[in-house]
Amino acid sequence: MDDISKFGNLSQFFGGYFHQDFMEEFGSPENAFNAFLSNSSKDLIKHTHKELDSFLALELSESELAESLGSLYCDYLPSSDNLTINEWLTKLSKSMVHKCT
Repeated sequence: MDDISKFGNLSQFFGGYFHQDFMEEFGSPENAFNAFLSNSSKDLIKHTHKELDSFLALELSESELAESLGSLYCDYLPSSDNLTINEWLTKLSKSMVHKCT
């Protein structure tokens, strides 16, 4: 993916909560995500959700998603929890919707 710069909120989200030491800091991907939800305003969650949905709408392949997530500073591998990247991102998106409403 060429223009990753339009996903600033996603970059902050992944870099802040799914960085290389996130397991040491949070213990699990669920705890990292819940920390984002509890530490962020509804407005930030809403904007991050909007970017995530725009990212998902690109319909990238798994390898393209993996490369793009690396560019967005995400160091979590959903395959370690038996999820594809698309499944994991979709799950995050649905959870963000519930928090925003």
